[in-house]
Parts: sequence; C-alpha cells; structure tokens
Amino acid sequence: MAPADEDPLPFWFKDERGATAAQIAAAEAYIGHPLPQALRALLMQQDGGVSNFAAYEKGEAYYPLLPFFGVDPEAAAGTLMRAYDVREAFDVPEDVVVFAGQGNSWWGLDYRNAPDGPSVVYSSGTGEGIEWVAADFPEFLGGLTEG
Repeated sequence: MAPADEDPLPFWFKDERGATAAQIAAAEAYIGHPLPQALRALLMQQDGGVSNFAAYEKGEAYYPLLPFFGVDPEAAAGTLMRAYDVREAFDVPEDVVVFAGQGNSWWGLDYRNAPDGPSVVYSSGTGEGIEWVAADFPEFLGGLTEG
C-alpha cells in the first residue's frame, strides 16, 4: 500500500462491518479457490466497498482501482459469488476470480498458472483483453496509490 508514514491512510473509505471467517470460507468453497491472506484480512476489516486508494501504478502504467466485492450471501449485489456466477458474460476465464469491478472493468485473481498463489490481472472492459499487473496480491497492494 502507500508508503509508510506517521499516519498511514486506512485502506477502506468508510468504516463498515467486516466479513466473518465463516462467510469467507463459504465464499472460497463456492468459487473453488482460497483467497490470498491479505485479501481475507481486508474483507474481515470491511466486507467489500470502496478503498481510499485510487489506482494501482507500476512504472508508467496506471490502472483505476474499482470497488471490492464482499462475501455476505445476503448482500443484494457486489459479492465474489455473484461475480463468479456472471463471469462468462464479462469474458472472465475459468480459474480467474473477480474481486473488484464496476461495469465491464474488473480486477481478478488468476489461479491458472499458480493455484496456491494467484497473480493479479486487470480488464478495462474495452476489448483489449486481460493484463497481468502483479505477481501476487501483496505486490498489488504495494502498488496502490492515492491519486
């Protein structure tokens, strides 16, 4: 995440209820993959929503950060399970789990080459395909920026 300083920016924009370990485990069973520990921790702080960070940057590349999906099965929309159910409509490959999205744009965990440690991919929804952006979720978090 952002560089360490005396008053680090909290990850979540709002302070809302977090997911339970049981809800996360049920979501993992539903999608067929374990979530990275860092994502599990974020979901336990807050069950999805908007981050204080605006984008992921790597070199000259800049990718907008989208709202994160939660795991509460009672939520009306915006869950990892709902994104999993509609993945074909958004051309999400098998073994890619969408964890954030808005419209046709989405962020995903790519388990195709590393079932135990997914990389992070991004699709802008413009028909340009999927871009590999980070080797793992911690690297993704390290590249987040406020602006």
